[in-house]
Amino acid sequence: MPLGDGFIEHYGMKKYPSAPTTSPAKVYLKTDYDDIALALLENQKDISDNDLNIEAINNGDFTSLIGTWKNCKNDVLIINTDGTTNMAFVVHGVPESDKTSKVPFASLSAGGPGGAALGLYKIGFKNPDGDSSDSTKPRLIITQQGGNYSSDSYYYRQ
Repeated sequence: MPLGDGFIEHYGMKKYPSAPTTSPAKVYLKTDYDDIALALLENQKDISDNDLNIEAINNGDFTSLIGTWKNCKNDVLIINTDGTTNMAFVVHGVPESDKTSKVPFASLSAGGPGGAALGLYKIGFKNPDGDSSDSTKPRLIITQQGGNYSSDSYYYRQ
């Protein structure tokens, strides 16, 4: 039984195509919920485009790290596509760091002895040892050990 136009309009549905066509294609219904779901998906895509891709970083793809990061101490970290930085560190992926550590991380080496870890905090991920950072944004921390870091130590994308 076909739905009447009054029913369709009352329940926020629209006929597509909206204008008569000569095409034998069937007319289908689209609800306002479809538009809402699409908007949410597009918003999620914008968030994920800006967020850290831990799996890719673990495997040496630093695309989601590229750019300028700054902490509240005015320290600036610039990460290039090849993993080099303005701080003489080179970023290296650590396979499965998100499975072997409480906090996913990449390795930072300076070409000689020593180095550091680059803690990777995705949007919404909180430091399990205590977190005073803005978890609505992706964050990085340069450290040599885990812990509850001061809020001004976290680097944010600029």
